[in-house]
Amino acid sequence: MQFEPCGPLMDITVISGVLTEVHLPHVACLGEGLKSTSLKDEVRVLDVQDGGMFLEKCELTRFHAKLLHPTFSPKGLLIRSGFPVKVHCEVLIYQTLTAHLTLHVYLVTCDPKTLQEVDRQEKDAVKISKPAPRKSLQAWSWYTLQTKKGNEDFYSKINPESLKLRHSPIKYCEIYVKKAEDDFELHLMNNKKEEVWAAEIRAEEYRTPDRYSSSDKQKAPSMDYAVWFVDEHRAELIQRVSLVTPIADDLKAYIGDEKYSIITACKTPQEQMRKLYRFLSDVGSLEKIFYQSLLKNEPHLVADLTGEG
Repeated sequence: MQFEPCGPLMDITVISGVLTEVHLPHVACLGEGLKSTSLKDEVRVLDVQDGGMFLEKCELTRFHAKLLHPTFSPKGLLIRSGFPVKVHCEVLIYQTLTAHLTLHVYLVTCDPKTLQEVDRQEKDAVKISKPAPRKSLQAWSWYTLQTKKGNEDFYSKINPESLKLRHSPIKYCEIYVKKAEDDFELHLMNNKKEEVWAAEIRAEEYRTPDRYSSSDKQKAPSMDYAVWFVDEHRAELIQRVSLVTPIADDLKAYIGDEKYSIITACKTPQEQMRKLYRFLSDVGSLEKIFYQSLLKNEPHLVADLTGEG
């Protein structure tokens, strides 16, 4: 019998005392006629121990699986593959700001760890928040994304066109619109071509890179813009940044104590900045954090370099 994840894998430990039961969160919907007794033989708790992985029976409530006298090891709820159950889910939309209008659209279960993982993957994108589907959706089914404007199709490139609603792996559809200027709608359709979710994407909610002003980029810089700014103005920043130590403070968690000490030990701001630039290339992907620190500590200099001073 094969099983699929129906909730997060949790590593449970107790510092002191005795734990008589544990409640593991799950994403299965029990509110539409499906009773917990119907799932009794379909769900198991995965127990990961040094000797291997084991499946245990549990008591299922509306939002949790209750396990009595648990051992202290990683645990998560599983459900039999193919069992027709609906799950609580979210549609997540992120604008990448890389080329024209590019959106990443995710269909994921309402699992906090999954939501955090998507946010981590899209840390350099701008999130466009929309309400979740009003009803739970059938798990392990395929759903198709469409773009429309009113009753007409709205031209876009969607790749892939369909997403499977499952706990993992986390995948997304890319929606690419070359000349986006107007409002349009996103529609999620099930395999019966019935609409199960829709949202309006308003022009005010997105901006394509060529429509971004310098002040916009300062408020929500993309990684591409941050890399360009830091590289384009390297010479000016080395000569003109005076508050290097506060910037190094912002980068300390990423570059480590040793590199931080090397920067702060330099005698002049120019020497500090040269070291900082070298460490940026050593660590990688720090340009956005560096740029945001410049905005905070040297706002007038950034404004001057972008022509808004």
